[in-house]
Amino acid sequence: MKAASPALISLLASSDTFLMAELFTFTLINGEQYRWTTADIDLVYGGNTYKSGGSLINRGTIKNVIGVEVDTLALTLSPSPDDYIGNIRLSNAILNVGFFDGARVELRKVFLTDFASPPVGDLILFMGKVSDIVGTGTQIEISVKSKMETLNSQVPRNLYQASCINSVYDPMCQANKGAVTASGSISSGTTSSVSSNVYANDGYYNQGVLTFTSGANNGIKRTVKSYLGRVFTFALPLPSAPSAGDTFTVFPGCDNTMSTCANKFGNLIHFRGMPYIPVPETSI
Repeated sequence: MKAASPALISLLASSDTFLMAELFTFTLINGEQYRWTTADIDLVYGGNTYKSGGSLINRGTIKNVIGVEVDTLALTLSPSPDDYIGNIRLSNAILNVGFFDGARVELRKVFLTDFASPPVGDLILFMGKVSDIVGTGTQIEISVKSKMETLNSQVPRNLYQASCINSVYDPMCQANKGAVTASGSISSGTTSSVSSNVYANDGYYNQGVLTFTSGANNGIKRTVKSYLGRVFTFALPLPSAPSAGDTFTVFPGCDNTMSTCANKFGNLIHFRGMPYIPVPETSI
């Protein structure tokens, strides 16, 4: 059962004529929030402004199940070339930069007597977390799952294994990302690899992340598949070929081994692997 305010109950009970609009709030993992509404005009509700999305967001079905099965919400985004987040086109921000990865989504339906007056009340239709994003620059399918999804988490969380169970730079790892982040510029490149002026041992930046800070790919991030002879090869292609002089920042990744933790990061005190425990198949 969904709770409604006395004002909303009164409106629904006293009139068959009212307006409805849906409000979408996307909360990114860094805490930033972006809000849209299906109304034809911007709406202010709860002290927040919801930007009119026009045909930007189309809501699919909401699947609610009694029991412990995960509820889901299907969203289709159709961004236009004029839709931006900051200085990045919305489609690139979602598909290439990963702005909405792991974002929390809240869907509300508000009721109004007319668009000149503030909403009378609302109902929360769905709350969840983005789980899957697929699509192209013109149509993006987003699957949102309810908090029940957390019940699928592995228990116990930590298992004995040879490699470190930390994620590099996370609060348990405590490696200093700023100390190993380098800035550089492109001398030449394609959508799959770039040559740069960054000097380091071959393999140093493997599994790291390179972020463009200027040029056609400004703001785009790519995982480094390999680093060899000042050439970065990416795991996924860039949307546009970079130009000579484009700038970037890059930091190395970690293969979660004890030697990498000690030699690359000097962080052995926080290593959480168990390389000396025999594997289960070891004969006694």
